[in-house]
Amino acid sequence: MRWSKSIRGLWIGYVQKLKNLSSWTLFIPTLQIRTPIQPPGFLKNSDAVLINDYLHPWRQTGKDDIGGPCPGLNTLASRGWLPRNDIASPAQIVNAVQEGVDIGNDLAIYATYVSHLIDGNLFTEFLSIGGKAPKTRSNLPAPAIVWAEHP
Repeated sequence: MRWSKSIRGLWIGYVQKLKNLSSWTLFIPTLQIRTPIQPPGFLKNSDAVLINDYLHPWRQTGKDDIGGPCPGLNTLASRGWLPRNDIASPAQIVNAVQEGVDIGNDLAIYATYVSHLIDGNLFTEFLSIGGKAPKTRSNLPAPAIVWAEHP
């Protein structure tokens, strides 16, 4: 009987500790281990391309689109090289800057993945070229992101 009371006391203490944790902390152990998506390789055709073409018409930013501080990424999103809502995966950004601006593969991968580690969401594998967005769930707790806001 005495032993069961001590077990019950430990259990109640454990439950009290769990009540103080955020739902995010309780969610982390349920994450599944998976292989990261490999970055895209070099372009198959590295010839000069016409950026102002019928496949990538310019469209004004919509009310739900998130513009960012980088005019290059904003231009790629306005032209359709990136998703028009300004939320993309690192692979989409690498491909867009290689195809749309003709930046080399190594520099594109480096800049994109450094930005993804600093401001992206490693769980959803999305990055917003603007501010916080619900799809990227950029309001993660402190150790999950390096900067809380874009500079």
